[in-house]
Amino acid sequence: MAKRPQATCHRLIAPLVVVLAISTGADERRIRVGTSGDYPPFSEADPESSGGYRGFEIALAERYAADRGLEIEWRSFRWSEL
Repeated sequence: MAKRPQATCHRLIAPLVVVLAISTGADERRIRVGTSGDYPPFSEADPESSGGYRGFEIALAERYAADRGLEIEWRSFRWSEL
């Protein structure tokens, strides 16, 4: 039973990572979004998709950008390098 609350916590926090990683660059019509691409179903590398990633966090960032007329600049990172 102790593992269930922790797993629920991770599921709730993981989608927030992409929102916290969004920042505006010098060009106000572009946002930089960082993702590790190794945390399915939230974010996983997919060379066949338009941004090179897919998942819930990716869809969230794409929707956020589309609603505001912004272009996404995808940035890859590794958790150990943050």
